[in-house]
Amino acid sequence: MEDQKNNSKLNRIAECLKNKDYSNPELAGAKILSLLLICIVLLALLIFIVRIESIEIKGNVSVFNESEIVEASGVDVGSCMYFKPAFLIKRSIKKNIPMAENVKVRKNIFTNKITIEIEIAEYEFFVEHNGKYYGVDDELRVTDIRSSKLEFMSLGARVLKVPDIEAPVLGENLIFSETVDIKDESGKVIEEGKDEARFSYVTDMLGFLKDANYLNRVNAVLLDEKFNIRVVLDGKYFIYVGKCEGIATKFEVVEAIIKEGSTDLGKYVVINVQNPALASARVDNELDLSEYIIEEDREFGAQEGSSEVET
Repeated sequence: MEDQKNNSKLNRIAECLKNKDYSNPELAGAKILSLLLICIVLLALLIFIVRIESIEIKGNVSVFNESEIVEASGVDVGSCMYFKPAFLIKRSIKKNIPMAENVKVRKNIFTNKITIEIEIAEYEFFVEHNGKYYGVDDELRVTDIRSSKLEFMSLGARVLKVPDIEAPVLGENLIFSETVDIKDESGKVIEEGKDEARFSYVTDMLGFLKDANYLNRVNAVLLDEKFNIRVVLDGKYFIYVGKCEGIATKFEVVEAIIKEGSTDLGKYVVINVQNPALASARVDNELDLSEYIIEEDREFGAQEGSSEVET
């Protein structure tokens, strides 16, 4: 019965076409269906036949070369032009290069070219874990992985020491080992991990240095001990900060000591502001800061020895 109905409908459409009667609503529906089928076929051809002939990279490519950005995008020359939408290409780049900012992707149907415009965020810090080095931002998100700390230092990244961490994952925040539950062989929790808030001093300190515009002066931030924070500043000053509390006041005292200039003749200066009211500074030419800075040739008026000034 259903087949007879369909055949009757087809016969009516055929009769309308034969008589050039285009006002029949059934014929209009057939025309729409035909157009949809044509669009689907054309779209399929566009997706599976049109190939990428070239990929152009614009923007900041000084840190990551063009081939690395193309690899991160998930597309390459010869692949289907429209198989992967622009938003997925952006997502792939940001996943593989977390430092990527303001990523723009344009496809040119006439030249079969994809243009990727990208900006790379400034390097902030890096940590060491099991012989590898991981770039992180002030919120502890892993932004890059490199085999040498000198690579990071040459790019302007600062040494960062934090409490023990789990294996870092690109694009994700660092996880402190002490916040992870300890389980037995059966998976039962035998010791709960510590509250993440106990390590908030790490991001508090890094946030202060960034907001107070110290990043261009900082060489290292040592946060592996909560009550014994140390900072290397200007490639010369080794500062004992102590706790993170009152950090703004402590750095005001640091600036006053530096401005006072009593320790200018030393190669390195140790400044202690753990108690700002009893702050002190002394020259220490035997101090070794080579692991935190790239040494440069300098001339110093003072020879070996130390002097101390109280403020």
